[in-house]
Amino acid sequence: MGVVFEHNHECWPDVINGPRIMLKKINPTLENAQMFFDAVQNNIHHLKDSFDFLVHKITTVDETLAYLTESQKEADLGRRDNYGIFYNDTFIGIIFVWGGRHTEREILYWLTEDACRHGFMNEALELVEGEQAKSAPRRELFAIVNDKARASASLLMKRGYSCDGASFWKMPNVKNKPLVVAKQPIKIEQTEGRIYG
Repeated sequence: MGVVFEHNHECWPDVINGPRIMLKKINPTLENAQMFFDAVQNNIHHLKDSFDFLVHKITTVDETLAYLTESQKEADLGRRDNYGIFYNDTFIGIIFVWGGRHTEREILYWLTEDACRHGFMNEALELVEGEQAKSAPRRELFAIVNDKARASASLLMKRGYSCDGASFWKMPNVKNKPLVVAKQPIKIEQTEGRIYG
């Protein structure tokens, strides 16, 4: 009699390569702390609406290193994966994935202002969804989207999510693909405007 497992037991890789971008785990090193700090400081006005907590938490390189160290503790326990998004070896944003690697997981992401509107986040989400499909094919991803983040909401809809007024849903159309969910606190209307994500 055989045993069927719902997922494999491999950790998510340290590097995930896409056609144009690379997702690379951000370990708590001084070099990564400086890189992360510089990106936040150079994008304060861009990030403050959706990521005000981060702007106030990352005010020195030492604070950034402490933040990355705490994040790594969760990663070491298998509860989180922290990826930097790189384009041509340049750090352009983050995509963090919370939750056990074989369970429902929450994604949080942002790009630097100059990296927006180039399709980089669309590619990053596709890579994360692919890893979720491999490690936990019957578990969902979800994202809490700030009510000001209209670009993020638009991106989710373009990726095939449907909206029920409070949440976006993307049902798998291929066996063993993940159920992907994005929870939204308010109804999104199609409007022009600057968003972060």
